Amino acid sequence: MPSNLGPGPTSLEDVGFFGDERVDGLIKRVTVLEKAKGEMEGKLKASEADLKETKENLKQVEAENVVLKNEVIAMQDQIEDVKAGNNALNEAIDELLVENYDLNEENMTISNANEILQKEIEDLKVKDENKSKQIEMLYAVIEDRLGINVRAAFDDIEIRRAEAQRMEKEQKDAEEAAAALKDKGKGVVVDNEEILGSSSQQEQQQPNVEVNVAEVEVNVENALVPALLFTLVGEPKLVYYSREDSARRIEVERRRLKAKEAKKAQAIEVVDEEEDDEDEEDDDFKDIDDFHESDDDKGDDDDQGGNGGALIVRPPGADNVDDYLNDEHNEEKEDA
Repeated sequence: MPSNLGPGPTSLEDVGFFGDERVDGLIKRVTVLEKAKGEMEGKLKASEADLKETKENLKQVEAENVVLKNEVIAMQDQIEDVKAGNNALNEAIDELLVENYDLNEENMTISNANEILQKEIEDLKVKDENKSKQIEMLYAVIEDRLGINVRAAFDDIEIRRAEAQRMEKEQKDAEEAAAALKDKGKGVVVDNEEILGSSSQQEQQQPNVEVNVAEVEVNVENALVPALLFTLVGEPKLVYYSREDSARRIEVERRRLKAKEAKKAQAIEVVDEEEDDEDEEDDDFKDIDDFHESDDDKGDDDDQGGNGGALIVRPPGADNVDDYLNDEHNEEKEDA
């Protein structure tokens, strides 16, 4: 027996036959592993719950993602529309820029032309001032050499022109009135031929009517004569008026012409009214023709009753025409 062996176990219990220490370590390790297993199972359950929740969240995220995709698609469509509108705006802006460029060029051209016109206007103003000075000098020389007032002479010429126009208008109005009276006189003669009943009355009345028409023609001709009787006596002299007097004379002539026109219109209205009254006169003349019997003559047309049987018909409106052609009467009305 070796001598270095120590004292060995003295009993069975002292012999480590079954390895209790190892078993205890294994038991401890198994306990730790079971504990870890429980923890891991708890963690696994928690992980499964988290996974389930994560899956639900993922589903929600997927649904939200679908909505967002649709919104993105709509936004892309809107972006395309905005791009198209932007392109159209860019084209319009390009056109406006081109038009603006053209307008700027036209503005420059107009500005240059305006400057040229302003220079021409200034030159014309200078020329006008020079012409005005020359005209003033010319007027001064004429008035000094000829001894006349140019303004007064011009006003006198205007007055004479107005007077000539007035006389011409009066003559024309008188001729028209004479023509109207001639036509009216012819109508009266025809009516007398229809009105007169017996042959003796026709023979006696026809000359009287013609005499009345001739009187009217003579009156009209006499009215025209004064316009042609102006004769120059002695040497003509210029009568100088002030500017106020000349304006007053021109205004008087205008008023006189206006009054003549109004009187002419009244004369024409009188002639029209006389034509309207012809029917009534025809009825009156018919009553005269139908009256054949009376207490004295018994239908006889001789001269025993002091009546020659002549029926003198005077064209109506002759007095009005004479008054119209009477200058003194017209001047009295104008003064009134």
